[in-house]
Amino acid sequence: MSIFNNKDKYSNLPHPIAVTIQELLYERKHSGIHTTPDESADVIESIFTFLGRLWICEYLHVATSNKYPQSGEINRWLFDLILETKKGVTLGRWVGICRRLHQYFSKNNIIPITEGLLDQDYGTFGDSLHPVAQMIDFRNRFAHGNFNSIVKEIEHVFVLMDGFLAKLSGLYSQPIIGHIDQVWVSANLEFDPTETTLPDALSGELFLIGETTALPLSQFFSLQYSDKWSITTTSIKELTVDEIFYHQVLQVWVNQYQKERIGHLSFAQDILGKQARALTTEEHEQITTG
Repeated sequence: MSIFNNKDKYSNLPHPIAVTIQELLYERKHSGIHTTPDESADVIESIFTFLGRLWICEYLHVATSNKYPQSGEINRWLFDLILETKKGVTLGRWVGICRRLHQYFSKNNIIPITEGLLDQDYGTFGDSLHPVAQMIDFRNRFAHGNFNSIVKEIEHVFVLMDGFLAKLSGLYSQPIIGHIDQVWVSANLEFDPTETTLPDALSGELFLIGETTALPLSQFFSLQYSDKWSITTTSIKELTVDEIFYHQVLQVWVNQYQKERIGHLSFAQDILGKQARALTTEEHEQITTG
């Protein structure tokens, strides 16, 4: 099944992805495939930066539910990620986030709200033949100044992107909705009006609608309206720990972990701050002679 050849499907993808696909298809049609390495790179970037954020939202939803136990390991990894990425997150790091959380959900038999999210894996680190690795390599080479992409290579990446998205059925079958002043829309290509409502949704909040529940996306995405509808995407470097670990259940873990971090830091400072005493001649002889 092709997503790119079916406007009904690609236009229902989340707006940040759908708009880059529309630009790519337009350029392919009007300017030729050979002119589209930059548009192809934009699609790749939009896919993985969106998915990385979506996976974090899926994990936070699981971590705040009573259905599954919290993972201290994933919590610490996410906590440290927020503190360590104040310069921004590279595309490769977003893929790593997808891979790590995909492995966690798969290992623990946790079903995401987004349908098909587990059907697409991200390969293993260093597997250069995996489709995800090939897409990232294409994007990185273009981003780093390699403009010599040939038509065959561009078309190969086009097929890889199309096949990758086809497995992520929830992205084009489950609406992402929000409202401004009670005007509800789906956050797809055209921001189609919708009558679906969530009683507790605040203006600008976005939710991916599942079969029995709605997945909050507001940590990373918000709906805006000025002269037209748009989505604002938040970078990890702009977030605080409290904004990610907002839920009371997670706040309990954060408080405990921060105490542990302070304790380890104090211990390390105590050790590093102490100067070693020189051994006496008698002590040295006892050690060396046994």
